[in-house]
Amino acid sequence: MKKVILIPHAEKKRRQKGLTDMDIEQVIMFPSKKRKRRDDRIEVEGMARNREIFVVYEERENYLRVITII
Repeated sequence: MKKVILIPHAEKKRRQKGLTDMDIEQVIMFPSKKRKRRDDRIEVEGMARNREIFVVYEERENYLRVITII
Protein backbone atom coordinates (compact mmCIF):
# COMPACT_ATOMS: atom_id res chain seq x y z
CA MET A 1 0.00 0.00 0.00
CA LYS A 2 1.09 3.54 -0.72
CA LYS A 3 2.00 5.84 2.13
CA VAL A 4 -0.98 7.78 3.56
CA ILE A 5 -0.44 11.50 4.16
CA LEU A 6 -3.05 13.69 5.88
CA ILE A 7 -3.25 17.37 5.01
CA PRO A 8 -3.56 19.65 8.09
CA HIS A 9 -7.37 19.81 7.84
CA ALA A 10 -7.64 16.00 7.78
CA GLU A 11 -5.20 15.70 10.67
CA LYS A 12 -7.37 18.08 12.71
CA LYS A 13 -10.51 16.06 11.91
CA ARG A 14 -8.71 12.82 12.83
CA ARG A 15 -7.75 14.19 16.25
CA GLN A 16 -11.26 15.62 16.86
CA LYS A 17 -12.78 12.20 16.21
CA GLY A 18 -10.24 10.37 18.39
CA LEU A 19 -8.97 8.26 15.49
CA THR A 20 -5.48 6.95 14.83
CA ASP A 21 -3.53 6.89 11.58
CA MET A 22 -4.08 3.11 11.56
CA ASP A 23 -7.87 3.64 11.77
CA ILE A 24 -7.72 5.82 8.65
CA GLU A 25 -5.49 3.36 6.79
CA GLN A 26 -7.84 0.47 7.64
CA VAL A 27 -10.87 2.32 6.25
CA ILE A 28 -8.94 3.13 3.05
CA MET A 29 -7.69 -0.45 2.64
CA PHE A 30 -10.95 -2.24 3.57
CA PRO A 31 -13.90 0.10 2.87
CA SER A 32 -17.50 -1.04 2.98
CA LYS A 33 -18.20 1.41 0.13
CA LYS A 34 -15.93 3.20 -2.33
CA ARG A 35 -16.68 5.68 -5.09
CA LYS A 36 -14.79 8.01 -7.36
CA ARG A 37 -16.07 11.57 -7.28
CA ARG A 38 -16.35 14.00 -10.19
CA ASP A 39 -13.32 15.91 -8.89
CA ASP A 40 -11.25 12.68 -9.23
CA ARG A 41 -11.03 12.26 -5.47
CA ILE A 42 -11.97 8.95 -3.91
CA GLU A 43 -14.50 8.67 -1.10
CA VAL A 44 -14.53 5.58 1.08
CA GLU A 45 -16.84 4.58 3.91
CA GLY A 46 -15.98 2.18 6.70
CA MET A 47 -16.03 1.41 10.39
CA ALA A 48 -13.48 2.73 12.89
CA ARG A 49 -13.84 2.72 16.67
CA ASN A 50 -17.40 1.33 16.39
CA ARG A 51 -18.68 4.14 14.21
CA GLU A 52 -18.97 4.83 10.54
CA ILE A 53 -16.55 7.31 9.00
CA PHE A 54 -15.94 8.68 5.52
CA VAL A 55 -12.48 9.43 4.18
CA VAL A 56 -11.90 11.56 1.09
CA TYR A 57 -8.49 11.24 -0.55
CA GLU A 58 -6.53 11.75 -3.74
CA GLU A 59 -4.34 9.07 -5.22
CA ARG A 60 -0.93 10.39 -6.15
CA GLU A 61 1.93 8.55 -7.84
CA ASN A 62 3.72 7.58 -4.61
CA TYR A 63 1.20 8.26 -1.85
CA LEU A 64 -2.45 8.81 -0.89
CA ARG A 65 -3.33 12.37 0.18
CA VAL A 66 -6.21 12.46 2.67
CA ILE A 67 -8.29 15.61 2.25
CA THR A 68 -10.91 15.19 4.97
CA ILE A 69 -12.50 12.75 7.39
CA ILE A 70 -16.25 12.93 8.02
